[in-house]
Order: sequence, then structure tokens, then C-alpha cells
Amino acid sequence: MNHKLKKLGDLISRTDVLLFGIGTAMRMADQHIADDVRKQLVDNHAVGEALGQYCDMDGKLIYSTNNIGLSFQMLQNSKCNCCGWWSR
Repeated sequence: MNHKLKKLGDLISRTDVLLFGIGTAMRMADQHIADDVRKQLVDNHAVGEALGQYCDMDGKLIYSTNNIGLSFQMLQNSKCNCCGWWSR
């Protein structure tokens, strides 16, 4: 495992609270995602993005990418309380 990713995982396992941003799907995709995937997001009505997870209005996962090495799966395995905030 990448040394920095392991350090991040270790830090999360000791963290009580984690704050992260929730962005508009297409705004985030325009910065980080290839054209064919952006089309998939539009076709499937993606509205939000957090931690590389693009979802529709019902919370259905449309597309997932590992953008910083931090994922919802990592958070589910931790004991920390998570709080996302919507950014415009």
C-alpha cells in the first residue's frame, strides 16, 4: 500500500470527526473527469459529488473514482463521525 495512503488510513482510524465537501456533480466532473464519463453522469442525472462518488438525487451511485485515496468504504470501517457540507 502507498505510504501516504496508509498514513491517511491510520489518521482516519484515530479521528473523531471528519468534515468533507459535497459539490455539484458536473462542476466537479468538469475539473476531473473525462468526456465519456461526464456524458454518463449527464445521462444518469448525477447531481452531487463527495469523495469521488457521483450520485443522483436519490443517492444512487452513478460513478466512483479514487481522487485522493479517501473513500466512503474507508469511512464506513472507521469509528469517526462524518459531516459533509454542500458547496456552490
